[in-house]
Amino acid sequence: IEKSYIAKLMEDLKEYLNPYIWQMELNSYAGRDEAVLKVVFDKGEKTNELNHITAYLQKNLDFKVKTRIFTDDELTGLGNSKLKNFIDNRNT
Repeated sequence: IEKSYIAKLMEDLKEYLNPYIWQMELNSYAGRDEAVLKVVFDKGEKTNELNHITAYLQKNLDFKVKTRIFTDDELTGLGNSKLKNFIDNRNT
């Protein structure tokens, strides 16, 4: 995965989400890789925006991406620490 390319895609989506607060988590289930993108919206559930973001990423990436909103607990857990945009759990 080219991290700078994904960061550019996030920048392209700035009208839908905060391009600086996002995290892509890579997991492997039963030998299949999966990417989950967590994003932040200003307020409320934004189903149409999530669908647009997911479709945009699917079109521009060679792998399947699920998109969801950070939970309040996840955001609180981040605190003042620097957000890691990529977490690769596939080899752990």
